Order: sequence, then structure tokens, then C-alpha cells
Amino acid sequence: MDPANHRIRQEILEIIETGLSTLTPLELERALSSRLTVQKHRFRKVLRSLVSEGILAYSSRYGRSVVGVSPLNPIRITDSLSILPSGGGAAGEKNETVIEISPGAAFGSGEHPSTRLAAGAIAHILSCGARTMAPIPATALDVGTGSGVLALAALRLGVAYARGIDIDPCARYEARQNAKRNGLSNRFTVSDTPIQGIDATFDLVIANLRTPSLVRLLPEFERITRPQGHLVFSGVKTEEAPDVEGLCATRRFCRIWCRQEKGWAGFAFQNQRIVLPSGDFA
Repeated sequence: MDPANHRIRQEILEIIETGLSTLTPLELERALSSRLTVQKHRFRKVLRSLVSEGILAYSSRYGRSVVGVSPLNPIRITDSLSILPSGGGAAGEKNETVIEISPGAAFGSGEHPSTRLAAGAIAHILSCGARTMAPIPATALDVGTGSGVLALAALRLGVAYARGIDIDPCARYEARQNAKRNGLSNRFTVSDTPIQGIDATFDLVIANLRTPSLVRLLPEFERITRPQGHLVFSGVKTEEAPDVEGLCATRRFCRIWCRQEKGWAGFAFQNQRIVLPSGDFA
């Protein structure tokens, strides 16, 4: 490949992958021009090549034609975990954990930073357990499961059983279909039970929700997370992160992992409570 075209190609991909919003072709060209001096015909040629190769794709967003990463490409979450849209190409990495998700109406395709951050937190918790020989969480609850992607990630990474809850019937249907698609239906159940109606406790509780919902439900998360269990929060804007971490600390949740991406933050916490011989918590 021509070195100049290769440089343009790399810059286009970096702009799209690190951008906070979708871009029209004209906006993409302007963003590229702020980095490189590029002739219009050369930009268009490289962009056409990226689209024809299936790396980028056009879509309609709020009446605008925008360009972004193709929805058929694998979405890498960690070094060993990828989300593969149903009908897309193979992830192509040895020893890689792959979750196949059918594009649908439910949230959780892997495109949004909050999904990737939550999955990264889950991977961190489970990999730490494997490295330190600590017990791997056996049970997980995914609150607002959407497509089921986070519960399925937990199962693929070592959790024995997961439960998803969601008030949206469309989300529940898609989550069950995705579980079937990944051969995990026997280890994943989905219901419309509200979190207030959950009477079990879990080793791992996952919530990719916006901050007001996370804060409002924090007492419920404390109630259903087992002592020494883990809590994954995502859907937090970076400016909200210090307040969320502080509130969790008041409930004896200690932060063990935090990452930020494109203005969003994700957390992994450990419940610091212990069970006393009397059966009470400390």
C-alpha cells in the first residue's frame, strides 16, 4: 500500500475509534484535515477502500448519513474477550473467548463504551480469581440485562450460573435468544423480577445503568451482593465517577478496578463485609 494512503487510513480509523460521537463523511474529512494535509480525492479513495473491505460502514443516524466501524466486525473487549455480531466474520484469535450477539433493539451490542467497560471489569474480577487461586464467583446477577451480553461474558469467563432481569420484554426475548445462540441457555435465566423482588444473594452483581439509577438502587445492590462478593458498575460519566466511588465506599464496597473510555467510567468493587460465626455481618 502507498505509504501516504496507509497513514491516512490509520488516522481515519483512530479518529473514528476514539471519537465521542458519530461523524458524517464531511466531518470526518475535516477532522482528518486537522491532522494531515490531504487531498479530497485521496481521502475519498481511502474511505471507499475501508468501506469495501468491511472495516467501516455507512448508517443513518437522526437523518444524517454517518460512517463508523462496521457492525459486522468483532468488537474486542479485552486481550482475550471479543463480541462477535451474529453473521459477522470470525474473531480470528487463538484462545480467545467470543460471545456472539445478534443485532437487535436491546442495549448491549458492545459498541457503547459502558458495555465494554463493564465487560472489562468482569474479566478483571475473574482473571484475578484465576491468578490468585481465589474462588471464582459461581453466581451472577445482571440488572437490566438488555441483550444479555454481560451475563453471557461472565458465563464464558468462568461463572457457573447467571440470572438476568429486565423490565423490557423485547430485551428479555433477545437475551434468551443470545443465550441459545451461545449454547448457554441451561446456565442463564431471564425474568422481569424487579431487583426489590430478588431474595437471593450473588457472588457477582452487574449493573450497566445510568448513575441516578445506580445511586437509587445502591441499598439493593448491597443487600444482594454476598460478603466478599463483587459489584460491577458501568454507565457512569467520568465527572460522576468520584461521587459514585464515594457512595459505594460508604456501603463497604472497595474499588479494585476502574477504567475510563470516551467520557465513561466503569468500576469493579469488592464487598468488604464478612460473616461472623454468629451469622451476622461485619
